[in-house]
Amino acid sequence: MSSDQAVSPIQTPNAREIDLVSEDGAEAINYYAIHHATKQKILAKKILKSKDTQIFYPYYFNRRTGKFQQKYKKIHSIALDGLGGTFPDGFSKSQYKFGATQKFRPFITELEGVGISALVLTRSKTSISKGILTLNIEDLQKVQKKTYKCQNQNSTRVRCKLKRDLSKILPSEFSDSWEPYPSGLIKDILTEYESVAARLSKEDQQEIFSIAGSITVKGAGENSAVLRSRNQINTKLIETILEEFESKLGRKNIKEEEWQDFFKENSWILSQLFAYAAVFVKDRAFVGGTTIDNRGGSIVDFLYKCGLTGNLALIEIKTQRTSLMNAKEYRNGCFSIHKQLSGAISQVLHQKHTFQTHFESIIKGNKDLVGFNPKCLLIAGRISDLNKEQKQSFELFRNSNSNVDIIAYDELLSKIKMILSVFTGKVTTLRKKKKQRSRKRK
Repeated sequence: MSSDQAVSPIQTPNAREIDLVSEDGAEAINYYAIHHATKQKILAKKILKSKDTQIFYPYYFNRRTGKFQQKYKKIHSIALDGLGGTFPDGFSKSQYKFGATQKFRPFITELEGVGISALVLTRSKTSISKGILTLNIEDLQKVQKKTYKCQNQNSTRVRCKLKRDLSKILPSEFSDSWEPYPSGLIKDILTEYESVAARLSKEDQQEIFSIAGSITVKGAGENSAVLRSRNQINTKLIETILEEFESKLGRKNIKEEEWQDFFKENSWILSQLFAYAAVFVKDRAFVGGTTIDNRGGSIVDFLYKCGLTGNLALIEIKTQRTSLMNAKEYRNGCFSIHKQLSGAISQVLHQKHTFQTHFESIIKGNKDLVGFNPKCLLIAGRISDLNKEQKQSFELFRNSNSNVDIIAYDELLSKIKMILSVFTGKVTTLRKKKKQRSRKRK
């Protein structure tokens, strides 16, 4: 340390052993930990002057060797970039003992297991390059939420769950890791707690519906208790979704984002709009169009694909309050489309054009996806808001428009009701057939 540099001791919780000393440099303020007895010194923290970045170098003092050592085997630094000095949960706020807290230590262990040597916590997109993991703070919070929830479970389950969560944000580095299901666990859970049915969360119900739908019963007849239960569960599921849809449809100030979340959660609904078997690909999908400063990118609400060919389709979501036709008559018995509808059509067509222009760079070699004149769908407005003449003008326009399929919200509601009636009708038919066979035998 040169004599012309500003040096100031900082008191720490363990000041009898170690001081933190700051050194003001041209580009950063460096903080060194100095051990009183041995005069050992190590770089503990660095604050960059040119941007909002703090870099911590986790360390500890090894009493046996009398030397400072790196705290972790591989990770030598943890940076907070653009967080305004905020310390994320799971990390110590102490400058003296910075690092992952005890309950979040498995996170560091898993990162080191795939060769991570430096961690940068930021608001930017999660990425990894040359052993440096740039981790979005929201991705970190998602992992933490699930990790903390199962902290009291055994370590094997915690590590399996952590690896699965990490595989979602870093699929190239982590693979799914599943703990074998212990037979009888569901029964134990259902019999251990009271009022289970009344306290099931929405997520619990969805998982139960999913499992029930995938159960295979060998040799089960149409009267099987399992099959009857499955039919009841599926019917209840559709009825619940239908109730939620109708509730949202009746609200005046609903936002597009709420509909997007609803359709993402129930992606099968939009699949019914296609003549072929359509598969959900992604919501809020980037379809290109950024400028040189990475602004102005085009985002489509949903991407679906044909299950057999992989050809993509774009779906844009507006609200049920979107006006379809102008209130004022254009000519005798003729109405023109509203600017909200024409604007939405222009938007999805622009998204399609941008998507086709940048298709190769967007899919990045994904051979399962193709973009041969992608189909465009627009969900907006309500037919019930139109009078007879407006409906006629709307249908004339819609049926002449081959570029974008326009579906109103009440039409989508009718489709869900039709699916429910067909499903329940199928169950009724099976029962009627059985009764008819029974009568013939008598």
